[in-house]
Amino acid sequence: MEHKADFAALSQSHDLLTKSIDDTRVLLQNLTLLIIERTRREKQQRIIEALRLAEMDERFLDELNAIENTCECIFSIPDDSGSSIARAKTVFKRWLLSTDVNDGILHISGPPGSGKSTLMNFICDHTRTINELTFWAGTSRIVVSRYFFRGHGHVLQRTIRGLVRALLATVLSQVPDEIPCVFPDRWKNWENDILWTASDVKLSDQEIRPAFDLKIGNGNAYHKHKFCFFIDGLDELNDDGNTYSDLVDLLRKWVDESRGAIKICVSSRELPVFQTRLPPNTRIRLLQD
Repeated sequence: MEHKADFAALSQSHDLLTKSIDDTRVLLQNLTLLIIERTRREKQQRIIEALRLAEMDERFLDELNAIENTCECIFSIPDDSGSSIARAKTVFKRWLLSTDVNDGILHISGPPGSGKSTLMNFICDHTRTINELTFWAGTSRIVVSRYFFRGHGHVLQRTIRGLVRALLATVLSQVPDEIPCVFPDRWKNWENDILWTASDVKLSDQEIRPAFDLKIGNGNAYHKHKFCFFIDGLDELNDDGNTYSDLVDLLRKWVDESRGAIKICVSSRELPVFQTRLPPNTRIRLLQD
């Protein structure tokens, strides 16, 4: 009887030990997965930070003092008065909800001091703007990004490469799981490098532009995401390698090739190149105060 009791106790101890080992193995596996996921998220964040520079947001931050009461009327119900304000409300509402690629670009124009940047700042991340865009996006996730040109600012505040870099940074900050898709070779190297550090993340312009084109030029992306870009101060482009016409061509290309999955709201002074090459039916004209 004693041997049987000893055997039963030994068997029970073995079972407990086996269970403990199994539990430890599962715990270690889960811990390993958590470490891998944490490292992955850290790499994603470092890549986004490598794309962004503090100077990119300076113009936007300068506009944070916009007075809401001067802009709130853009969201009020359109009327048939025929006034410029009534037309602005109608045009803005139509642009937000339209699925027609010809309505893809909203142009806010006006002379200096007319409040273009103030209005852009007000609407770009307003809750009602996001709600309307979410409705337009349907089953896709809406991704909103912004860029404010600054003619005498840092090179990344006044050039097309700065525009592309800033938009890509904001887009990827909202959908970080897309980073391996837009930087496939880089990501593979980073992921396999056990000695990877944050200082290793350096992205060249030659990598950033193709990554941006890959993200917004990929038709498959539009099943998951739709995009809206707010770009202020087109006339402040100060880029030795690109003209206003080049900038307009680029914006139109993004909208046309997306087949209705990208909306862009831009603002500028009333220069001929913008007045003639941007659609007049989706234009809001502001008057000087």
